[in-house]
Amino acid sequence: MQAAFRLSRQQYAYADVLWQDMLASYGDSESPDYWRQRMQRRAYQGAILEHLLKSTHSLSSAILKQLADTRFVDVNKLELAEIAPLLLQQTFLSAPAQLLLQTLQNGYIKQIVQAQQIFDGGVVKTQNQAAAGELGQAIGLVANDNLDDPDRWPVGQWLRDLKELQDTTQAELLEF
Repeated sequence: MQAAFRLSRQQYAYADVLWQDMLASYGDSESPDYWRQRMQRRAYQGAILEHLLKSTHSLSSAILKQLADTRFVDVNKLELAEIAPLLLQQTFLSAPAQLLLQTLQNGYIKQIVQAQQIFDGGVVKTQNQAAAGELGQAIGLVANDNLDDPDRWPVGQWLRDLKELQDTTQAELLEF
């Protein structure tokens, strides 16, 4: 359990370093090269998403092992989509487990998974504009409801949200 939590912290640190590096290298929207650097920003964001997903999965494993009644379930083999139904079956959920369930159902973890699907699939086709609009609204982007533009993804907010869940989990673990 502690190893999964440490791995989650490590993956978060990688994502945060990449985010800070991307902002320092390619984040100046006033730069004349800003739009030419779009592919570099997209590559950074893809790597950040990958680390966030790994961190989230490790943190989910730690929460399920320690803070929910799932000691006999091999949570390492579960996908993030399979964790929410497992949490719903539990009779007791700690505060971090409840927060995890909430973020899996309609919070930032769901947003990260959706953004990863779009990143893996490339640009959303025009025939799917209705679905893309719905997805953008679900994600609640600040300036644009369209995930085609990775410059508008709320990666910084996802990092802060994951850090908050990790801190909540760590505080709960210290009580045991």
